Amino acid sequence: MPRPATAGLTSLSGDEESPGLLGAVHRAAGPQLERAMASHKARLEKDDDKDFTERRVVVTPGFDLKATVVLHTEVEYADGKRADECIAEQLARCLDVAAEAGHRSVAAPMLGTGLQGQDVADAARGCIAGLVRWYAGCPPHLHLPKGANQEAKPPPQVTICVFPDDRYFETVSALVDAADRANVKIQRLPARYVQAREREAIRRARETARSAEETRPLV
Repeated sequence: MPRPATAGLTSLSGDEESPGLLGAVHRAAGPQLERAMASHKARLEKDDDKDFTERRVVVTPGFDLKATVVLHTEVEYADGKRADECIAEQLARCLDVAAEAGHRSVAAPMLGTGLQGQDVADAARGCIAGLVRWYAGCPPHLHLPKGANQEAKPPPQVTICVFPDDRYFETVSALVDAADRANVKIQRLPARYVQAREREAIRRARETARSAEETRPLV
């Protein structure tokens, strides 16, 4: 039986050793995901990927994931724009790509809060603003696969995956309630993702301390 048409959203920069959700996606998808991204990264380094230049989204198969495809993206923070505005615009572009391909659901992390280190509240505002703007401005036929009967159908279901600690879940839940979007859901990630994130923070702190110790002048 074929998998339902779903899309997962993750960062461009990642592998099985990456911390938190990013690494979990790569480990669950299997080594094929990293190999699939290798050719894309080579083209990106040469600025030879037109689709990415226009939308900043790379699409690969989902491989061993439940998702049919994975959308790889990164938020570009433009001068003069707030972080939440940049996040909103990039999420909308990703949803355009998913809807045009006929995906019925999208699982998305909190864009910007991983390797880019954006504030959770700013990222939440950006995600919800991007969702509301996209749902309001997207014509019904865009949510159908190409060549399908142009009959209006409901837009894809979007699930925002958040860490289970309170500051993430409560912040995002409050903003979703305020946006009053029935097709936006929140899903708490298992505690192991928080543990992985905390281990990474400890590792980075130790590396910083070690580097400072090595560069300290001798008295």
